[in-house]
Amino acid sequence: MAQLNREVYRQTLRALLPRGAAWSDDQDSLLMQLLDGLAAEPARLAALAEELRRELRPDRATRLLPEWEDSLVLDTNGETVETRRQRVASLLKTVGSLNPGYYVRLAERLGYRIRIEEHSAFRAGSRTGEKACGEAWDHAATVHAPTVTPRSLRAGFASGETLRTWGNELLESSIRKYWASHLVLWFAYSDETTF
Repeated sequence: MAQLNREVYRQTLRALLPRGAAWSDDQDSLLMQLLDGLAAEPARLAALAEELRRELRPDRATRLLPEWEDSLVLDTNGETVETRRQRVASLLKTVGSLNPGYYVRLAERLGYRIRIEEHSAFRAGSRTGEKACGEAWDHAATVHAPTVTPRSLRAGFASGETLRTWGNELLESSIRKYWASHLVLWFAYSDETTF
């Protein structure tokens, strides 16, 4: 695409020259070589502008992905470009909530299936068999997730990306980002099939 634009810019510069025998149309002439050289920079800038236009969407960003991550104060932790894009796009759409269903939906958008167990203190009227926990448990919850969660890449991934990844770092960091700071959160991983 840049080569086509370069030719368009060269022709535009040629059209701006005065008419006459002094201005040769010969492709090998010094004048045409000069115009070709001058056309290179606007063509490069046009290609860069097109690339940056695509980079405005974090789910397609490559060059600006570190900028998106810096603005959200995210660590990359050796994640693939596709995982990083997915995380940035998801977090930009996120507001935060105290509702466990909100975090279940957040995890689903990231490709995880989870269940959240909210804990509570043992009080008069609690059922027989319930854990006898202190009042601090009123501010605690456990996220139950599979030990291994494979995530497949979607369309638009960068060349050189792995087609499938395993791990739960993305899940933990994304939920912790929006979890209320006064609540205690644990992650419990198991091979359970229903979440």
